Amino acid sequence: MQDHDLACLMLSVAAYERYNGRTRLYADAQAKAWFEERGLCDIFSRGCELFSVPEDIDPVVFWAAGKLCALSLEEEPAVMLDTDLIVWRSIGKMLKDKNVAVIHREELNPEIYPDPGSFAMAEDYRYPAGWDFFVRPANTALLFIREASFRDAYVKESLRFMKACREHQDRLCPMVFAEQRILPMVAKERGVSVWAFCDRLEQLREQSLFTHLWGHKNVLKYNRDEQKGFVRRCLDRMRREFPEMYARAAALYEFGEYLC
Repeated sequence: MQDHDLACLMLSVAAYERYNGRTRLYADAQAKAWFEERGLCDIFSRGCELFSVPEDIDPVVFWAAGKLCALSLEEEPAVMLDTDLIVWRSIGKMLKDKNVAVIHREELNPEIYPDPGSFAMAEDYRYPAGWDFFVRPANTALLFIREASFRDAYVKESLRFMKACREHQDRLCPMVFAEQRILPMVAKERGVSVWAFCDRLEQLREQSLFTHLWGHKNVLKYNRDEQKGFVRRCLDRMRREFPEMYARAAALYEFGEYLC
């Protein structure tokens, strides 16, 4: 993880555990070892869970397949949260009467969500007849699912697609189809409502409820000055609002240069 990734993750965990509930990190062997080396597994009050992605799923094309595999291991109701997303307030009351909730819906931009016929699929794969390909995708940087039956149906269809998909010219499109198009199609087929925290994407820029690094990670990755400023802001907020997490961050060699 780069410095900004780690700073955002630690701030995310601190905020979520204070306002919403206990957290668990799902990690493969390499990631788990990375956190263990830094003594960070216990910042997640439910620990760090070792798991793996099925070998018949291409990890290059389906780079976020781990999220779906991890989701299948949780007991519902549960929230799945990306490590670059921070939740600043309690969301419990918002989810009280919800079956499925996502951070926001997206438009069917053909550059991101192309026609399903553009995917090269295994000969025996068929899309379910009950899917509505005109339903808007759902961004799952934050995903809440109340019932295990829906979770299992969603994960089953996503894994089935990923295992059958052979290739695509764009490595973004197959992954977001498996994660963000299949979910609302399975929901509509089963008569399950999907609620979004944000009616419009612009609301995320307000950062009153959420902060999501999203594409800004690429700016931080290649712009050292921007990265320094971001990490220092994260550390300063930890120092002011989450002193226990700040103490853990300040002890890491990764953050030594930011504390001068």
